[in-house]
Amino acid sequence: MTGSFTAEERRRLAAALAAGTEPTCPSCGVQLDRRAVRPPASVSYVRSRVWLLCPDCRRSGAVDVREGGRP
Repeated sequence: MTGSFTAEERRRLAAALAAGTEPTCPSCGVQLDRRAVRPPASVSYVRSRVWLLCPDCRRSGAVDVREGGRP
């Protein structure tokens, strides 16, 4: 399966990050890889995001986070 996480799945993943737990894929349960998303220089505001990717089923999605990795 490939594609992106739904809005509800992204909310649950953000909640897992906020709780300090490692997020797992909503589809297959595998621990997700995490990559920082750099904001483009042309953006006047700073939004901190991480991109969560499933190494097994290849689904992914970006989640907003606050300083310290919390959504």
